Amino acid sequence: MSESTRVPLDPGAVIHHLADGHWHSGAALAATLGLSRAAVWKRVAAARGLGVTIHAVRGRGYRLARPFEPLQADAIRKAMPVDAASALNSLAVCGSIDSTSDRLLAAPDTGAHALFAEHQSGGRGRRGRQWVSPYGANLYLSLSWTFDPAPNAIGALGLAVGIRLAEALRDLGVAEIGLKWPNDLLVDGAKLGGILMEHRGEAAGGCRIVTGVGLNAAMEAGQARDVDQPWTALDRLLAVPPPRNRLAGHCLAAVIGAMQDYQKHGFPPFQRRWPDFDALRDAPIEVDIDGRRQAGYAAGLAPDGALLVRLDDGVRRCYAGDVTVRGLA
Repeated sequence: MSESTRVPLDPGAVIHHLADGHWHSGAALAATLGLSRAAVWKRVAAARGLGVTIHAVRGRGYRLARPFEPLQADAIRKAMPVDAASALNSLAVCGSIDSTSDRLLAAPDTGAHALFAEHQSGGRGRRGRQWVSPYGANLYLSLSWTFDPAPNAIGALGLAVGIRLAEALRDLGVAEIGLKWPNDLLVDGAKLGGILMEHRGEAAGGCRIVTGVGLNAAMEAGQARDVDQPWTALDRLLAVPPPRNRLAGHCLAAVIGAMQDYQKHGFPPFQRRWPDFDALRDAPIEVDIDGRRQAGYAAGLAPDGALLVRLDDGVRRCYAGDVTVRGLA
């Protein structure tokens, strides 16, 4: 049985050796990795299949079109405040996997576990939509967290995570960041990131939450061909984006902070901070209410995290469904 049919090719080692953006000859890569030059070429081809742009020139070798900083668990921990890092039972980084959230949902462990990936083949957003996840370009993070007992208004937890992430990104210099109910991080109407919450009840009576976060860090236009809405990335918004491990630690600490604060205080403190980031404030919107598409105006949040919609017959609460700003796609 050939190498390529025995196991799927893992291009991670080649990508990481090219991460500095310099030229590396095929012979040097083969010697360093203990592979044949043909095996190096196959892994370069596999890397391109994951959305990585690699230049190849005869006599010079290979190099990445743009260098990147590979994620490392130890470096992410060092970038976190001590109290946030100490709250974790585990923190791991994978290369190419199906989905960070699916991996954590399938694990039997309770507690606090964080998982990052350089690439996801099955990343997803709300309502089963694909989350485009090119290798090494963005941040793909999931956190499994167990509440015991489950806090009140658990459905609003995703909004709390969004607020903490928006505050963390504002601290990094993203000044105009906003939140579109229920789970989008926006800058000037373009999507910077998204949050997906998934719940699992525990036999002992607690509640396990897996929070998935996707954040566009340095995605190229060619890698975003399948994105069906306006988008942006940190390298478009900041003159000097933070190193990826620092960004990863900063964002993970924000998600952990949301869990800890929500357990202690519930949603009220977050509801008071929502207006600072409300991207829908007083906007004319269309939304599903009671199974019908209705037009109205966004009017903030209810105490349980529901979106308040001002209709002709009064203010109604919306708990699920897509929100579209009227006049925009």
